[in-house]
Amino acid sequence: MHEIVMKHGLNPSFTRPIKPRSVKPVEAYINYDFEEIEVNFNDDLEKVVVVIQDQTGQEVCSYCCDTNSEPVVSLPLPISEGAYTLRVMGETYEGEGVFDL
Repeated sequence: MHEIVMKHGLNPSFTRPIKPRSVKPVEAYINYDFEEIEVNFNDDLEKVVVVIQDQTGQEVCSYCCDTNSEPVVSLPLPISEGAYTLRVMGETYEGEGVFDL
């Protein structure tokens, strides 16, 4: 698996700041064997939307979940080559990571 490096805490208006620690609140990986992107939630971030966008900003795939009941989410890997952005957005968290295929 290939890690997608997530930038955390992109929205400073959140009341619950992400504290520096050894475990990241969200980790994401490309699993080429299963042709999917796996998103792991290490914190209960409540309800979030996970979105994959292509280089033009067009939404390729999205999924809504409650991280309390779904600590791992799998999204299909885009089929076209190019640059993509993975975004995770919720009431208490916002983060993104960029990856190329």
